[in-house]
Amino acid sequence: MPLVLLLKVKEHQKLIVFVITCLSIYFIYNYSGEQNKITYITLGDGYAEGLNSYQQPSYGYSDYLKDYYEERDELKFYYDGYTNKEMTLKDLKKDIELNTREKDEHTSIKEALRESNLLTMSVGLNDIRHKLSECDQITQNDEKRIEKEITNQAEETIKEIRKYYKYDIYIIEYPNLYPQNSVERRLLTKLNNKYRSLSKEKHTVFVENSEIEKNREKYVENSKTIYLNSFGYKKIFENIKANIEK
Repeated sequence: MPLVLLLKVKEHQKLIVFVITCLSIYFIYNYSGEQNKITYITLGDGYAEGLNSYQQPSYGYSDYLKDYYEERDELKFYYDGYTNKEMTLKDLKKDIELNTREKDEHTSIKEALRESNLLTMSVGLNDIRHKLSECDQITQNDEKRIEKEITNQAEETIKEIRKYYKYDIYIIEYPNLYPQNSVERRLLTKLNNKYRSLSKEKHTVFVENSEIEKNREKYVENSKTIYLNSFGYKKIFENIKANIEK
């Protein structure tokens, strides 16, 4: 082979190697970038859905958290089809056991849990309401029984989530907006305390929101409800973010 032709072949080979190397670096970089992105699932009731102080769909803490990662180009996917304003702890556990599908019917809840690396949940509020509605007159024994049933169900539900999800669970503290000395207030305090105790376990984080109760005039527009305005849900988002960044 003539020397000139041989040199040209070698130059082409070098160019091909260079292009392949550049493409490899590009694909590896993009793949690793995608691997590090957030797949976020939100679970729960009206708090997770962001019902406002008039119990209408609004912008919740899940939406603010999704936006935060989206704006930073760190969000891979957002699962928001596993919330329901009437959801109870028992409902959530049953949904996982039956492997129900998202509202759009595309993804099963077990699949979504396996794929996610960020999870927030607020559920248990409806359990209190439903169980109290089953009693004509609440006795101390009724209250103790309901407390035990709900706190046990909270533990069982989180165990069910743990079968398919292996990262941190961010459990949202309910601001206790019920009247002082009411049975609802006492039971919600017990539920929050149960979640707080569960946060001592690995990969479980209790997101405290005590500022909302202390400044309810700022965060609640309708005194007859326990749901928040946009400032309240944004405050919960800020508290979640602060815990994530610890």
